[in-house]
Amino acid sequence: MAASSTVTAARALAGLSVSGICSPSSSHADRLSGPSSPAGFYLGSRCLVASSSSSSLRFQPHRRPRTAARRAKAVKASAVETLEVAATEALVKKSINTIRFLAIDAIEKANSGHHGLPMGCAPMGHILYDEVMKYNPKNPYWFNRDRFVLSAGHGCMPQYALLHLAGYDSVQIEDIKQFRQWGSRTPGHPENFETLGILRIFQMFDLVLGNMGWVCYQQWHCLAQPRPYSILTAIRISALCEAGVLYVMTNDSIGLGEDGPTHQPIEQLMSFRAMPNILMLRPADGNETAGAYTAAVLNKKRPSVLALSRQKLSQLGGTSVEGVEKGGYVISYDSSGNKLDLILIGTGSELEIAAKAADDLRKKGKSVRVVSLVSWELFDEQTNKYND
Repeated sequence: MAASSTVTAARALAGLSVSGICSPSSSHADRLSGPSSPAGFYLGSRCLVASSSSSSLRFQPHRRPRTAARRAKAVKASAVETLEVAATEALVKKSINTIRFLAIDAIEKANSGHHGLPMGCAPMGHILYDEVMKYNPKNPYWFNRDRFVLSAGHGCMPQYALLHLAGYDSVQIEDIKQFRQWGSRTPGHPENFETLGILRIFQMFDLVLGNMGWVCYQQWHCLAQPRPYSILTAIRISALCEAGVLYVMTNDSIGLGEDGPTHQPIEQLMSFRAMPNILMLRPADGNETAGAYTAAVLNKKRPSVLALSRQKLSQLGGTSVEGVEKGGYVISYDSSGNKLDLILIGTGSELEIAAKAADDLRKKGKSVRVVSLVSWELFDEQTNKYND
């Protein structure tokens, strides 16, 4: 009963959202309703009918038969219709559960991702793909297709399940098994141009409304292009104005590679460092984060960018709040008196990797120094004696 009411609610929402907007042809109405069901679906006492003579989906009330003969005929038709509706509802529930369990199995296999959205939104996804949207799996870029935009972050698995079940060649069952794995076509944040059927690439959850507005705008202004570099322009202006703005940017690391390029912004770090009058800070743990905030507050004549990681980081031995103000400092050094063999330099979440590599090298008899280079700009401002 609960599942049935969920489907009804999803249909109602889909119907209200497209009423007066979509203009399905008669062949499209047949596709929406399926080969064995009437061209419409039932919502309480009214039916949402896709009519070839109408320019839109419309609500139409049921009419009662007036004569005994027509009443008897209606009873017989009603019995047949009841069986058809029951069979259709069973198939709908099976389809919804297929979407759910494809998503859950993929998330469990990857040991990463969110379960709630796939479970709750499967009915809506089914209704949209099966009864509302116009699309062509064999021609994913068909100009008159309906656009499906899902901004769900780690709960994106339903989109892959829907593409697979809708017949898109870009998402096969083997791709679903590789959900959130290195090099797969099903990363934790879907990517357009990499997986056919994906319209937009998302990192943050709240971008869907803005992107849906852009999709509509794009249809009317096909020559318009997205603004390149986005916030970088504002940061550059703040640098020119010598404004002491603090920009805190998260999800910086390769530690969450299954989330895709949105969580691997390696090239962005160099773009910030290349900007004049920008203080770029990439702390490695709690001590360095506190030091980075301190340095940002003290630098009032230039904007500061703090690049913080997404995953948890260990508290490292040798890091300090005071060391950050120099930009770079030694966190560990093999002072056994041997000649120095190596200097390992790390920043941010990679400093821990450098420290572990140094421990392994020391076990092999190498003399290793580990340096944390939190800020290239602050380090360049130190004396040559300190830097040497």
